[in-house]
Amino acid sequence: MTSKVIPGLMLLCLALSAWQWYRIRRIPRAERIVYLSILGMCWILALILYLYPNLPSPTTMLDTLFHPLGKLIDK
Repeated sequence: MTSKVIPGLMLLCLALSAWQWYRIRRIPRAERIVYLSILGMCWILALILYLYPNLPSPTTMLDTLFHPLGKLIDK
């Protein structure tokens, strides 16, 4: 199943870029680079979340970081 989903994610990102390209081709080059960078990061995140679905959420990480601080503030 993994062999079908990963190319599907890539195809979805390419289709999104092709659909948006006629809109972003008129904007400055720096903004196009930012768009493609964000799209690439989203694709990587989708790939990681698909391959490792049991990763802790960002909320868990923030709770781990700030829980001791909350105890100090409550005192």
